[in-house]
Amino acid sequence: MPPSSGAPPRQLVRWTDDSHDWLLVADRQHDRIQAYDARDGRPLTVLDRRSGLADVDRLVLEGHWLVVLGSDGARRVRLPELRPQPLVQASR
Repeated sequence: MPPSSGAPPRQLVRWTDDSHDWLLVADRQHDRIQAYDARDGRPLTVLDRRSGLADVDRLVLEGHWLVVLGSDGARRVRLPELRPQPLVQASR
C-alpha cells in the first residue's frame, strides 16, 4: 500500500533483545534503512537495494522480524541478522 502524501519522510523503530539495542531509521526518500546503536548513536549498517530492499515506505516491528512495507510489496528482515527476504516464500 503506498504511503499517504502526508507521511513523514523518516520513521524510527527501536529494537532490543538481550545483547542488542538498535534504532532502525526508514528513509523513504532514499529507500533505505539505517541501523544505529541506540546507546551511543554509532552507525551499524545500511540496508538498501544492494541489500535486497526495494521501496521503503513504512516499518512494522514484530518480535525478531522487521517488516518493510512499500509500493512493490512487503519484505521482512530477520533481526539481528539484517538480511532482507520476501515476506511470502514458496515452500516445497
